[in-house]
Formats: sequence, C-alpha cells, structure tokens
Amino acid sequence: MAPPFNKIQAVMRDHKEPRPLATTRRRVVATLSWGLLASLLVLPAACSGSRGGESGYGICQQSVAWGGWDGTPQCAGLAASVITAEDRACESDADCTLVGVTNCSAHAVGQRALARYSQLPAPCQHPLGGMCPPVSYRAVCSQGCCMPVNAASAPASY
Repeated sequence: MAPPFNKIQAVMRDHKEPRPLATTRRRVVATLSWGLLASLLVLPAACSGSRGGESGYGICQQSVAWGGWDGTPQCAGLAASVITAEDRACESDADCTLVGVTNCSAHAVGQRALARYSQLPAPCQHPLGGMCPPVSYRAVCSQGCCMPVNAASAPASY
C-alpha cells in the first residue's frame, strides 16, 4: 500500500489545467453566434407558411366550437359544430361580423364565411339556466382572429 503522499502526486500528475479564459470566451461567443444565425434562418421560414383564409388576411390558428348546451341530440350536434381558424381570419375589424348571437354568447367570423355560419341556429341554452341579461356584442379583429366582445366593456380599438 502506497503512502497517501503518492496518491496526491498521482492526482496532481493526472490533473489537466483548465482552459484559458480567452479560449472559453471564444467558444461561448461562437456557440451563441451559431444559435443566432440558426434562428435568423428558421424564423422567416416559419413565418412564411400558409396563411389562414385568402391571401392578404391575418393568421388565425385557433378553431372554436359553436358550443352551448348539448343535452339533446339536436343541441349536441350543434354544439359540436366548429368554426375553423380559416373562417375566423382577419386583418381589421371591418373583416369581421357576428353570428349565433344570444344574450349569453356570440361568435364572430370573417365576412367571406358569413353565408356558412349565418344559417346555423344560435347555440342552445340550458333549459334550467335562466335568462342572461341583455348584452350588446361587436366583432373585432384581434391578433388575426375575428372575436366577439362585449361592446360596452371593450375598448374602441382592440
């Protein structure tokens, strides 16, 4: 068995000196530079994908269910109806219109989709839910999607 002094010498002999700070700094800068370059190349490709709706309209990525009470077969079918993201796409408030309006809820779609959704009845209300107070809605374009908002509480420009 070797004395402890030899173990310390062995550890010291095998110990590698840390890299100089300048070398480490160069590697960090190079890594960050490559990351920045990669993000600059990927971002335009991600943003140039398919736009919702027709050319010139905003990007809307969220479809919404028509919703409402689904306790009967007729209401269940209506509640499961979906307003596609493409039909909600917009660039300004003028592109949006309300559909399926009740005192309890409303939906908003792009003008080009109005014919499809204006034929749907308003969402079913639960028979024991009571009456909703009268509410006035307006359709606004928010982040590329038509949305219904309470006209009394929404700012003039969304």
